[in-house]
Amino acid sequence: MKCSLVLSTLILGVSPALCAQTATPAPNASVEWLERASEQMNLRSPGAAPFHMKVTFHAWPGIEMLRPKEKPEIITGDGTYEESWVSPHQWRREVTLADYHAVEVESPKGRKMQASSDYEPSRVLRLLWALFEPVPRQFYSEEFRQKNGAKLKEGTLWDGSKLKLEKVTVAGQPFVRVSETRKDRDFTYADIFFFSPQGNLRLADRWGIVNTWENEILFNEKIVPQRLSVKAGKRDLVTADIAIEPLPQADPSAFDLPVGLAEPGLTLRPILYGFQSPARLSEIPYWSQTLYSAVVVWGNVDRSGRYREVEFLSPPPVEAMDYPAAEIRKVKWRPAMVEGNPCEVVIFWEQPVKQGPNAGALQPPISMGP
Repeated sequence: MKCSLVLSTLILGVSPALCAQTATPAPNASVEWLERASEQMNLRSPGAAPFHMKVTFHAWPGIEMLRPKEKPEIITGDGTYEESWVSPHQWRREVTLADYHAVEVESPKGRKMQASSDYEPSRVLRLLWALFEPVPRQFYSEEFRQKNGAKLKEGTLWDGSKLKLEKVTVAGQPFVRVSETRKDRDFTYADIFFFSPQGNLRLADRWGIVNTWENEILFNEKIVPQRLSVKAGKRDLVTADIAIEPLPQADPSAFDLPVGLAEPGLTLRPILYGFQSPARLSEIPYWSQTLYSAVVVWGNVDRSGRYREVEFLSPPPVEAMDYPAAEIRKVKWRPAMVEGNPCEVVIFWEQPVKQGPNAGALQPPISMGP
């Protein structure tokens, strides 16, 4: 199991005090494990305590499959994220990574945003997803547990996939594993969540991205990890240290910006993501005719419809490649829309590469958005 080395060390980072305070009776159902973890880690629910969070993080390079003199697009280096939160409709978020800087606020004057770029760097997106939504809603929310108005059986989701609950041991350490397996055309996908026996979410493996949460503390009865990492297999994409404290009396002007209201598609919050199977309409031979396993590709599509920061989470051998990223960057799509306004989305696709004519044809998805 690719996560075993990470998991074997995670449980050792839980403090006895945290274990004691979170040791509630174990849920009986897979959905309940996911729902409880989401609630435990949700700092921003109505009535939650105001807080100030500061995250220092490092953004690592990815595999872009570039030509010898081609410049990488993925923005890397040290960055910071700060959030001052009073209520669901009064907060301030600010992020800096290299030349990228953005501030988003909400107050009684509305939601406003200023950003140095029209798209959000991929490493910032990965960080915010792990901070805001450790367990995506489609795994536990009531609307995803029914179909055609009828409630589905326990562990069955709206798309027909099923959740499986297991007690496992990894490197001598006990864990509870909740997993979902689904099929789409030629592929089988698995989303996996690992919990400590006390119920703390330690690791989530989704679409080749592995999030881990470590060194948790309690902040007003909520679980806050002090260490967060995002990986592709064994490769670091983002590593972060998190500090949180009660929010002192804040100046109301801190939750306003000297600009008009932000458009619906412009936001720092984890944005809509699109999962697409490979399109079968185009044949663009990007690498040579050799037998490989599946190739996993991520790419941001900005508000104008251009690919940004394309990377290969599971690439074929480098020596066989014919630099596909350069070709993908030339592709332009109709932008995804939110309330009639263009938004950035993240496209993920997995491509089998088989032997034969045009064997390595990587076929980007023909549409975007969820």
